[in-house]
Amino acid sequence: MMRVHFGGRIFELGPVSDEVREKIMTEKNLETLKKWHKLVAKAESMEEFLKAM
Repeated sequence: MMRVHFGGRIFELGPVSDEVREKIMTEKNLETLKKWHKLVAKAESMEEFLKAM
C-alpha cells in the first residue's frame, strides 16, 4: 500500500507493484525523490502517479 505523509496529511493510493517499489527504493537522486513525493501527494490514483512518474 502506498502511504505518504505530506503536509501533515496521510495519502493512500493503493497497492504498489514490486517493480515500482524497487524503482523508488533504489533511486539515489534526491531531487527525483522530492518530485515523486509531491506527485504522489497530488495524485488521485496510483495510475495517475505512475503516469506522472
